[in-house]
Amino acid sequence: MKKLLNTLMLLCLSTIVSASSQVDTNKHGYWWGEAVELPTKEDEYPAPPPNPKTEDLMKMHPKELRELEEQYREYAIWKKTREATKDYWTVVDAARKQARAFTALTAVTMLENPQLNARSQNPITNAGRAAKRKQHDDSVTKRLTSARKEFALVMFSQPGCSYCDVQRNTLKFFTDKHYWPFKEIDITKEPGIAQRFNINMTPITILIKKGTEKWMNIAVGVESVPNIEDNTYRAVRLMKGESTPQQFYTPEYMEGGFYDPTAGGKAE
Repeated sequence: MKKLLNTLMLLCLSTIVSASSQVDTNKHGYWWGEAVELPTKEDEYPAPPPNPKTEDLMKMHPKELRELEEQYREYAIWKKTREATKDYWTVVDAARKQARAFTALTAVTMLENPQLNARSQNPITNAGRAAKRKQHDDSVTKRLTSARKEFALVMFSQPGCSYCDVQRNTLKFFTDKHYWPFKEIDITKEPGIAQRFNINMTPITILIKKGTEKWMNIAVGVESVPNIEDNTYRAVRLMKGESTPQQFYTPEYMEGGFYDPTAGGKAE
């Protein structure tokens, strides 16, 4: 019996020693104080390619230069070193020089090709803008004066429409200034006329050509006097066949010029 007990004790000690040895073998690595090489971001975010020479940067396509600039910017922000920052601004400097060269070429091209230059019909000096404004006002006034016997304005309104009161006063100012005929129609009293002109809201102001079925909206809601003048001027020209819908914003004194979308051929 004593011999059996000794044998069992020896087996237990052997098991404990074996387990202890196994546990010890697991106590390795970073968390047990052992130096371990941790993964870095260098493989995931490698450095951009070596910075090309300035002359090579100047020959790069803008798309390539933009992609390179983005790579160098992100890398410089991440690494926070003088060298990386310098590389980034070297790329930016090349992009700046390319843009500067294009700007200079644009200036020369605009001088050599007046038909491409907005300055021909859009002056930037105060005196030039004043002259342009006078030219525009004179053209509109002349057209409205000549067309007032051939056209008329009609405003559609209804009771309780506060915007109608404002638009009525605006049109009264317009008619007093240009001596145009003007009529107001209450759509609750004249539903048939409202339906004929497809009016389902107020105020709406239309231009009609006397003695014809031709008409056109020139104001939806409340509009200013200058806008009513301009839209009436444009609508008269359009309804008389002197301009196309594409030329709605092109006054007659700008036809064939920079702001005429049909310059070089009339649009259908």
